[in-house]
Amino acid sequence: MHKQVAYAYLNLGDLKKASRALDLAMNLKLEFLAVKSTEKPKPKLPAKLIVSIMKADIDAAKSPADFRKVASVERNGFPALKK
Repeated sequence: MHKQVAYAYLNLGDLKKASRALDLAMNLKLEFLAVKSTEKPKPKLPAKLIVSIMKADIDAAKSPADFRKVASVERNGFPALKK
């Protein structure tokens, strides 16, 4: 709104009042940005580890090594693996 008032004062030829209105507009914008930047970031979602295997593969697996071969693992939210 201060910006529109400043334009009106400029059209009327009152540079002093126009300048003051623009200063008020800038101060309001800076205050708004300061308040907005202090908002807390949203928390991260918890990490998930999903292990999937078909029922037939569970029944067919005779040892833990066989189970590891047919199971699929999905990692969500964990840090990258270091190899």
